[in-house]
Amino acid sequence: MKQMISTEPSLQQRIQLLLEATYDGPVQARNPRQKVSDEELVTLFGTIEGKWVRVDDLNEAFQNLVSVNVSNPKRPPVNYGILRRLKVLTGQKWRQKTATDPKGTKLAKFYVPR
Repeated sequence: MKQMISTEPSLQQRIQLLLEATYDGPVQARNPRQKVSDEELVTLFGTIEGKWVRVDDLNEAFQNLVSVNVSNPKRPPVNYGILRRLKVLTGQKWRQKTATDPKGTKLAKFYVPR
């Protein structure tokens, strides 16, 4: 009987191929409606998680990336679609709270319930 020679790569060769295939440069979202990449979104919201932030400053920081509601007080500052996207990326359900400071400035807080 003829013995078949395996042409499949070994484990070390597979690991080497995967290491060569990694990409460390900047990435863009595949969906053209998404202006911010998944990694940037997680990083941005991770820096303000659990902290009260002025909505005006949030609007300035997220300019052209995430739309922030500044005008309508009855609507949340950030669309829940963004928070749903964060849930898919992080595996945690994100929430937002709104409040005002003593001067009447609108504040927002983004957090993961414990």
